[in-house]
Amino acid sequence: MKICIISLSVLYYITFLNQWNFVESQSPSGGSTTPDSDGSSPASTNPNPVTTDTITPVTLDINKSNDTNELYFKKDGNFRTFTPKPNLTITKIVKKSLEIWNAEPEDHGLKAVLMGSGRGEKHLSILLQSGNFVLLRKCGKGECWEDITKEKSDFSGVKMYSLEEGTSNYHELTGNDYDPIIFESRYGYEFKDGVKCVKITYNNETMWSHTDDAEFGYLKGLYLDLPKDQFSVTNLKDQVKHFHKVDDKWVSVTTIALNLTTNHSTDQFDYLKNGNFHTYTPKSGCLFVKVSQGTKVIWEPKDDVFGILVRTMTICAVKYLIVLLTDNSFKLFNLDSAKNKSWEDITKDRYDVKKLKLLGDNDVELSKTDYTITIVNYSYQHTFKPGVKCVKITYNDELLWSHTDDTSFSDIKSFSLGLASNKFFVKNQSNQTKELDFKPTGTTASQTQSAKPATTPTQGTPTTPTNGGTQPSGSGTPASQSQPAKPASTPTSGTQPPRASGTGRGTPASPSQSSTPASQPTTPSSGTDTPASETPTTP
Repeated sequence: MKICIISLSVLYYITFLNQWNFVESQSPSGGSTTPDSDGSSPASTNPNPVTTDTITPVTLDINKSNDTNELYFKKDGNFRTFTPKPNLTITKIVKKSLEIWNAEPEDHGLKAVLMGSGRGEKHLSILLQSGNFVLLRKCGKGECWEDITKEKSDFSGVKMYSLEEGTSNYHELTGNDYDPIIFESRYGYEFKDGVKCVKITYNNETMWSHTDDAEFGYLKGLYLDLPKDQFSVTNLKDQVKHFHKVDDKWVSVTTIALNLTTNHSTDQFDYLKNGNFHTYTPKSGCLFVKVSQGTKVIWEPKDDVFGILVRTMTICAVKYLIVLLTDNSFKLFNLDSAKNKSWEDITKDRYDVKKLKLLGDNDVELSKTDYTITIVNYSYQHTFKPGVKCVKITYNDELLWSHTDDTSFSDIKSFSLGLASNKFFVKNQSNQTKELDFKPTGTTASQTQSAKPATTPTQGTPTTPTNGGTQPSGSGTPASQSQPAKPASTPTSGTQPPRASGTGRGTPASPSQSSTPASQPTTPSSGTDTPASETPTTP
């Protein structure tokens, strides 16, 4: 028995020794004892980079409201978000058979958001591979989609900074420190974990600083609301601070309520009475959020579009109230004291200034920095900056004015819309003003603008209040009323000019059928004003 036990022990020992020698002979010096079958390193320590060879282009049909094999769909209120599935990008956007947008060859879409519903205005934002965005707008049912990207503020003037560790030196953040995003109506940059942004500048002017606003804390992201064209920042607690453009600077503002019974300046706004004009201009850092008379509220903004100038005026017993807004549009109200009515919003009865396009050479649309917009006397006015030449103006893509219409008005200083008369005017470098005879397609005879005499030199210059709004000086009645008038010439009719060339971030596709033009707003029948009375003074 003892001999058998010893023999078995020796056999086990020999077997174990042979297995150990085999293992050692298979293990390379310093290597893993469990190598990959192909001899490569584990993926977790040396991941292979994702190549663009596997990216597949897809077409997005915004008419579809469900997930597809290529795209995820999400609806939240009036926002519809389309996100390509992995390894897919958007190269074309359509609605059924109508092409809306085509991507540039090397800058496809990563996400798209459709804003709006029904027959009203809609926007479509697209996040691109480059980190930029495209914004398209459709004004209403039957209208064409148009690229309005260049009308919006972009991030080219934005710089963001952190502090170098252990110092007070600023370090400019780069694309490695944040991610471009689009979400609902916003495009922006969200900072990556561990990145502490302490300062933001726009065109070298400070927009936000942690030093000045330490209570707000560090930022989660910087955003631009695309339809409203307004910046905002969000902190780590998801609190939001909005910014508005005042005197070409983005500032955090205080919103104020204006009561028209006030007839003096305050700490928050300036008041000026000049003849029939009563003008209220918010001081730096303030914007109007409400206009009332006594206990009656006349105007409150929708969303975050606020007032930057308020003016009242009286023409033949009819009072008008004008509110110039932060998005460069306006609201217009009237009050007919003879009929003992309350204030009435008549903005819809005027031309929609958002449908105007001011074009330079080669039909390239002028930038918002090429002109200023303000209220001058009775008019909503574009004043061109020195050296800027406007050669063509369109309304809803129809030719409204061309520099070739009249050699006396080939070089214009300003372009305006008379708010009481609903007529367009141009002013040349000699301060002569001419009414434009414009009849949009689809208008009736009663809606046609009359070609009354309106070529007169103007006198007087408006004063400039604190925040750059324009106010008239001298008499409340323009001097041009007493001047003899020359007949206004009729602009040469012609084909619609081509659109501006776009932004280089993809192009809106040409529609397969023409759209039905919107009806022109009606002209007031009271006849209380004339083209001469609409003549703005020189800003």
